[in-house]
Amino acid sequence: MLYLCQPNIFRMVKSIHIENFRCFQDFQLADLGQMNLIGGKNNAGKTSFLEALLLGNVPTSGTIYFLQQVRTENTNAYGDFPEMAWTNLFFGLDKTKRIKLTTTLTGTEITVEIECTEKTKQSVGKRFQIKSDELIQVVDSATLSEIGASTLKIKGSGKNIRFYNEITFTWGTRKPTENHGGPKFQPVLFTYFVPTGFKKPSFVLAREFDRAIALGKKEFVLAGLQAIDPQIKDAMTLNVGEPRIHIVRQNGSMQQLNFYGDALNKVVDIILRIVNNANCLLLIDEIENGIHHSNHEKFWSLLLKLTKEFRVQMFATSHSSEMIQAFQKVASENNAANEMCYFEMFQSERNNQIIANKINLETLAYQIQTEQPFRGE
Repeated sequence: MLYLCQPNIFRMVKSIHIENFRCFQDFQLADLGQMNLIGGKNNAGKTSFLEALLLGNVPTSGTIYFLQQVRTENTNAYGDFPEMAWTNLFFGLDKTKRIKLTTTLTGTEITVEIECTEKTKQSVGKRFQIKSDELIQVVDSATLSEIGASTLKIKGSGKNIRFYNEITFTWGTRKPTENHGGPKFQPVLFTYFVPTGFKKPSFVLAREFDRAIALGKKEFVLAGLQAIDPQIKDAMTLNVGEPRIHIVRQNGSMQQLNFYGDALNKVVDIILRIVNNANCLLLIDEIENGIHHSNHEKFWSLLLKLTKEFRVQMFATSHSSEMIQAFQKVASENNAANEMCYFEMFQSERNNQIIANKINLETLAYQIQTEQPFRGE
């Protein structure tokens, strides 16, 4: 029997243990809150951490494909070079090691194990028409071999949880084949990931906005828009051609949302994910992108209100000092030390392992005031 997601139950990630995934050989993070901000320098492992959370909660072939797209991998080449298909998922590019993700949630635990197996085949010699004036290097084809197929095996277990899935790239094919080979995965916690620079299509945003309106949640979306631009009076969808969200300003002018900057589009996307998906896990990479520093505090205040209202746990990453300072200020002003947690991620000089230290709000405030490093510098 599978442990199915129960939308009316608020589950939170309490801790995660990551082994041999991306840049993490052996990494643990615990004592998590409802709103978690991960700070650190570029290439400190922040994005990989969010990916591990996603894969640990939604360990499916769809998640693997999504991560390949986020990383803009050239998946078209994997049909000819299947040995390259899964390399980037493994620590040190070592596919002989098994990935293990152990996620402890409210009331349960999920252990996901991922391993790669490969089959080889002998290469087939080809006949060439040789011209007398060419220099030919002759190779004994019997000594040559190449990868025939590369398979990623995903299995998971936990309390009332058991699932198995396989994804295979075979030499000479353009698309991978799938074989579940056992019970399919059913989510314990619905999880949503907003990658860096991601912009949801206009018609999808319009559809999600209509859903929010139907559920009586338009006010939350409007509050988010006004936090970024106080001159906004209203918002609505118009089905002229392709459905789109339109913004109405105080002077009465109306314009499509996509004509505005990235900040409004991003804020609308994030708010709609929260209000339309109560009791979920939301992952946001580089949350500061497109949002002016003068609006950071308003944005965090709104997110604090919304995550409480709709019981959403959030993990966000940032390397912006202004965004981190705004997070600390909003948390302090709202006495939200238990809900809002800050973690500094960096690479240890001693053993090159990725580490994340939780910094309490008072210490973070002191480090900010005294201009001490707090972003993994």
